[in-house]
Formats: sequence, structure tokens, C-alpha cells
Amino acid sequence: MTSQGPQTITTKATSARDLAELKAICKAHGIKNTVDYRKQYKCIPDLPAHPERIFKDEWISYSDFFDIPKFIPFEALKSEVQARGIKTQREYTIWVKSLNDPQFPRAPDETYKHEWENWFDFCGKEKPLKPKYIPDQYQR
Repeated sequence: MTSQGPQTITTKATSARDLAELKAICKAHGIKNTVDYRKQYKCIPDLPAHPERIFKDEWISYSDFFDIPKFIPFEALKSEVQARGIKTQREYTIWVKSLNDPQFPRAPDETYKHEWENWFDFCGKEKPLKPKYIPDQYQR
């Protein structure tokens, strides 16, 4: 029986000297997110499969790497919507499109799944008297 030494994990080499240079390579190739990166890294010689491993001392996150802005916190967005008197999903969509600000999600119900209740709550409107909006304690 032969003993094998520790296995090494090999990754594709990159000519990029640092993370900033790798970011520039991605921008030059129009790579804007992880989906684009995964589709193209094998075709572009300078892109390693796992940049987070190669540049682990500089790495923060893929959002940081691709300069993807973070969304405004849910409660701050909800307060802003209510302060502006936005009452419907349609009004919200029109308002967000007019902002053209990537910090404001176009689909807050999907972006904030854990905090989301419904559009009535989000817009500060009274809920209609429909069974699905009546708390369980009051239903038979």
C-alpha cells in the first residue's frame, strides 16, 4: 500500500497582479455579475475559476468585486414610499423607474422576502376585509 501525500488544489493561473487588475479585465470583457463570470471565465485566459481563493487577502464579496450597489434597507424604503404617498404597486414601479437608482429594487416583494408582508402594509394602506388579510386568531 502506498501512501499519498496531501492533495493540492490547482486553479487556473491569472496574469492579473491584484484584484483591481482582475476587476479591470472583467469590465473590459463586459462581465457584470457572477452569472456572466461563470459563463465566460473558461474562455478568457486571465480569469481564474475562483478569484476569491486567488486574491483571498483582498477579497470582500462578489457584490464588491462587481461594484453592485446594496439595496436600501427595507424599513427605510417602506418609510420613503409611505412619506411620498405611494399607494399601489403600479405607482411604486413608476416612481422607482424614474429614480434610475440601483439601490431601489424594482420588485421589493422579491428583494425583501423575509420582511415583506404585502403591498397594503408596504404602502401604508388599510388592508381590505378579505379572508387572507384577517389574522388567524379571528378566523373560524
